[in-house]
Amino acid sequence: MSRRTSLAAYCAIHDNGYLSRSRWQVYDCLFHNGPMTAGELTSMLQRPNEPHPSYHRRLHELEQLGVAFRGGTRACCVTGNTAEVWDVTDQLPFGSVVHAHKPTKAEVADALRELRQAHATLKEQTGAGFTKNLIDVLAWLRDKHS
Repeated sequence: MSRRTSLAAYCAIHDNGYLSRSRWQVYDCLFHNGPMTAGELTSMLQRPNEPHPSYHRRLHELEQLGVAFRGGTRACCVTGNTAEVWDVTDQLPFGSVVHAHKPTKAEVADALRELRQAHATLKEQTGAGFTKNLIDVLAWLRDKHS
């Protein structure tokens, strides 16, 4: 696999501070050691006594920003499993990273209230409510977010 890296892009990203500290750490490691799997990256970056690190999340964010890409698969030197191989591009970051919205407890409570109303209406109109499986999932959500 030929690398699409660019020293000019690397220097511009570094000098202008285009990436957050954690993204830069992953980008820098990939630039100097890539292409590599997420397992290899974590193995290189993880500090002693660090709880489960989330370097793999930074890979996806760097991909969204256009500065990293997936370049096929191969056996990971750390796990031995077939894994995606990541590398840096020769581009400057563009766009933004879109994070999934994590609902607040109030939003979960509102959603559960709406579901209760829908269940009551359905039961009133048809005589049958939600399935037991859905009710169990809703109870789990309520307990998790209360």
